[in-house]
This record gives sequence, C-alpha cells and structure tokens, in this order.
Amino acid sequence: MIGINDVEFDLLRGYLCETCGIAVPPEKRYLFATRLTPLLDSTGCKSFSDFFNLLRTDGSLALRTRLVEAMTTNETSFFRDGHPFEALRRHVLPEVAGRRRRETRYTPLRIRVLCAGCSTGEEAYSVGICFMEWQAEQSDRAFAMNNLSVVATDISRAVLDRARQGVYDPSRLRAQLPPNLVSTYFVPTHQGFRVRPDLQALITFSQHNLAEPLEGLGCFDIILCRNVIIYFSPELKRSILAQFHRMLLPGGALLLGASESLYQLSDSFQQRHVGATILYFKNG
Repeated sequence: MIGINDVEFDLLRGYLCETCGIAVPPEKRYLFATRLTPLLDSTGCKSFSDFFNLLRTDGSLALRTRLVEAMTTNETSFFRDGHPFEALRRHVLPEVAGRRRRETRYTPLRIRVLCAGCSTGEEAYSVGICFMEWQAEQSDRAFAMNNLSVVATDISRAVLDRARQGVYDPSRLRAQLPPNLVSTYFVPTHQGFRVRPDLQALITFSQHNLAEPLEGLGCFDIILCRNVIIYFSPELKRSILAQFHRMLLPGGALLLGASESLYQLSDSFQQRHVGATILYFKNG
C-alpha cells in the first residue's frame, strides 16, 4: 500500500470535493491509501503526488472517472430499510396520484420518480416494483404503466452498466426479497436472476454528477436521494436540496436516508412522519 502525506491528502481531498462533491474527513484519510493504491499501480505512479499531477493533465477525464468510482461507496440493496418503500407504496403514491387526478383532466396521468445516486439499480427497481404492486391494486387503472417512470442517476458508469443489465446474484436476491417478489419480478438465467422486461422498461438509467446542475433532468413527483448526500459538504447539500425543491412538482415528496435530515440545510419542505419514515413534501 502506498503511503499518503498531508499535502497529498489535502490536494486529493480538494480535487475530489471539487469534481464530484464527496467530502472526505481527515479521519477517513486511510481510504485514499487503501482504495487508490491499485489505481496508482495500474497507472505506473510511484506516489500520490505523481497521481495528482496525472489527474491534472488527463485530458480525457478517464482517470478522474476511475478515481471517483474507486472512492464512491456503492452499498445498496433491494428495499433497503424496508419502511421507506412501505411509506412510498401506502402513502406517497396514493397521495401524489390523488393530487394528479384532481389537477389533470385532459392529459394522461403521469408520475415521475427520480432516484439520485442509484448505484447498481436495486433502489430503482424497488421503486418500480412498488409502482407495479400499487398499480395492480387500483380499480380504475387511471395510471397506465407507460405513464409511470423512474429516472435513476449515478456518477459511476460502471455501476450504471450493471444496473442496466438488471442481473443479480440469486443467493443475495433471495436474502433481500421474499420468494413471491423474486418469482414475480425476476427471471432465472445462466448469469443470475434478471429483472423482468416490463419492470426494466419503467427505469431510465443516466450518468449524472450531483455536484453539477440537476434541473435539466426535468420535474418529478417523487425524489429519492437516500444515503447519498451524507458524503457531501454542507454547501453542496444545500445546493442539491434547493434544486430538488425546484424540481419537485407541487405536493411532491422527497425521501432521504435514515441517517440524513434537512436540519440546518433547508426549511423549504413540510416534514411528516409515517411510521419510522420521515417524508419531506413540497408545499403548494
């Protein structure tokens, strides 16, 4: 493992925060050495100073992408924490749908969801399953499946490629989902369990850096950004939350991770507790 000195740490920490918003605290300094030594070896760099200089001269930005992918935490699972998805299905979707029914008379009823920081796709597909389970319960079928959509973004091309494939390890999948959901929404293949095509069709995966402007993604009824902004600086958190507020349609909902909150970051949302889940709604 290649050692990193104070100057190198400050340079790389600043570069990472500037390019993708990830703020590495001093106590996590070891992450640079443990996660980036293989990258330094592959590029022929003998020190982190050499690596930083190479980053600055890499016109293709390919090395920056590899740096971000090495330093990004991609821990995820289907229906992570459980209760937020129950709140989504039982409370948020019906409330948003009811509002859209009242507002829309002459155009198709649509619901758009953004999953920001989607990693390898488990969260986005979990939202899609909630969509399909909820839609199956509706007697009027006012919301056609082709008018329900999820935009899922991540900074890492590698994890997005895996998400688009929609193939998951059978043992891990069975540990995260009950048998009825596995058999209903996944198809066994020689590679693993593949997401059912109609579920996969609900999701659009797109590469996006949350440190860059977000509003080009459009407007949404629901935004999930769970266990993502915890890694960002307070300034970037405020910027992202302000953009989320502008991107949400009136009455739309924001879901954050269990350890995240809007405290001292935004007072633009109405907070509501649904069981163990905290929901943030846009007034209006």
